Amino acid sequence: QEKLNKKIQDIIKKEIAANNIKTTTVTNKDGTKTTTTTSVTKTPESIALSNSFASNMGKLPWPVAEGNIIESFGTHPHPVLKNVTTKNNGCDIKTNSGATVRAVFKGTVVSVLQNPGYHTAVIIRHGEYFSVYSNLSSVSVKANDNVDTKQSIGKAYTDAEEGTMVHLEIWRSEEHTSE
Repeated sequence: QEKLNKKIQDIIKKEIAANNIKTTTVTNKDGTKTTTTTSVTKTPESIALSNSFASNMGKLPWPVAEGNIIESFGTHPHPVLKNVTTKNNGCDIKTNSGATVRAVFKGTVVSVLQNPGYHTAVIIRHGEYFSVYSNLSSVSVKANDNVDTKQSIGKAYTDAEEGTMVHLEIWRSEEHTSE
C-alpha cells in the first residue's frame, strides 16, 4: 500500500508541477494546518471544474453501480490484532464480480499504473482535485483521455478469497481528503 501511495503522490506532484500549481501549507495559531492551492496558469475552465467538483463533494456518484463500503477513510482498529491500527487513504467498496468501474466526475486521465497487490490503478484530474481508482483488472482509458461522470474506466478485480473490491481515493492537490 505504501508503494502505491508513493507512486500516486509522485504522479500528482508531477501533474501539479506540469500545470504550474503551487501548494502552500500554513500552520495556524491553534496548531492546525491550512493548505491553499494556486495555479500560475489557472484557466477559467480549470477553475470552474475545481469549483464544480468541490461543490459536488458528498453527492458524487459511486465508482460502481452496486456495492457497499467495507472500509471507510481514516484510521481504524485492526479487525484481529489488539492495539494495532490500519490507515485507509480512501474507501474500499465491495461489489459484484465483473463490475464496471466508472469515473465519479468529469476530468482528464493523468495516469494508468500497475502496482503489485493493487493491480491496475487510474488517476483522473478534476481541476485541483484527483480521483484514484485501484484494484482494477482491466482498464479502458489511457493518459490524456477526457472522461465524463459515470463513464466506464475499467473492470474491478476479483480475488478468489476476498471477492471483488474497488479502492477509491480523493486528493486535493497532494493531500487526501475524506469529503
